[in-house]
Amino acid sequence: MEYGKLKRALEGILFAAGEPVTAQRLCLGLETDRATLDRAAQDLAEEYEGGKRGIRLLLSDLDYTLAPKYVPHPDDRVREWLRRMEEGGGQVMILSNNRSSHRVETFCRELGIPYVEMDELLAQSDFISVHAPAVDGGALISAENIAKMKDGVVVINTSRGTNVDEDALLAALESGKVRAAGLDVYADEPASNVVLYSHPMVSCTPHIGAATVEAQKRIGQEIVEIIAAM
Repeated sequence: MEYGKLKRALEGILFAAGEPVTAQRLCLGLETDRATLDRAAQDLAEEYEGGKRGIRLLLSDLDYTLAPKYVPHPDDRVREWLRRMEEGGGQVMILSNNRSSHRVETFCRELGIPYVEMDELLAQSDFISVHAPAVDGGALISAENIAKMKDGVVVINTSRGTNVDEDALLAALESGKVRAAGLDVYADEPASNVVLYSHPMVSCTPHIGAATVEAQKRIGQEIVEIIAAM
């Protein structure tokens, strides 16, 4: 690869990753040698010296790591996400039952955000937004759970299509129990439930929930790791 293109490719990987990337992985991914990588890294560090998008070189006994100058700890990113949600207005309630739930509960306590059980969240929420892996044993947004919601609730799903019972959601939209829905994922993809997706109170997007700054940084890091493992 021509040196200028290699330097720009290195820059893109570093800033997409959002966290440290080892020189060994970069050499493999960019198909270059260590000396050329060192040169490109030093050039980039000088190019962004004092800039907002600075690069730092982290030395270790075995190797050095290249990273963006300002890399927030994952916990800081979660705190910032929760803080922005709270600043958006209204009360935010969080339900989490995955392996990070204890951390999320701690952050909620720090920020004064209620951390609640499922039934309380369903009964009190004006907007319910689902962000979870596919749930075993049935949909999270089922007919039973929709019945526990406020009348006129808005349901948003950017997680997995099977987390919402689409027939139950359509019936709730028709009755007015659910005022509106925003769907980014679908039980069948490509989407086939024409009656639901063409409903006037449903807003659909084509599975682009991962198109955020944070998600794209993580994807960049995963790409580097995949290339390095080849």
